[in-house]
Amino acid sequence: MDIQQEKVYLNKIICKNIASVRDALNITQAELSRLSNISATFISQLESESRNVTLVILSRLAKALGVTVDFLLIKPQEAEMTKWEEYRVVANTRKIHRQIAYLSDLQLIYLTHIIEDLMPSGAMKEVEEQ
Repeated sequence: MDIQQEKVYLNKIICKNIASVRDALNITQAELSRLSNISATFISQLESESRNVTLVILSRLAKALGVTVDFLLIKPQEAEMTKWEEYRVVANTRKIHRQIAYLSDLQLIYLTHIIEDLMPSGAMKEVEEQ
């Protein structure tokens, strides 16, 4: 593979990974644009592989997505899908934490009661002990 082919190949991997991580975080291109200070149009073009990634763009997007630059460079293999699934759990947990941060004390108490009602008896005590 010559240098040009390798550039195209790596760009394709990075663009797919950006879209995959964004999807895992369940955020829109507009939200990623706001978080990374990169236009939503440019992000759309990246995800459709019609633009090339620069190091500055890669760094901004990795930071906005909460991953390392090397995470976006790795081609996900079937054996690595558990890593992506784990990332989705972490990403969803982060999103929940961000949303919880905006709740009032009364809303948090109400949410705690709902969770307690949904969990099997004694499970909440186990969570508190950890």
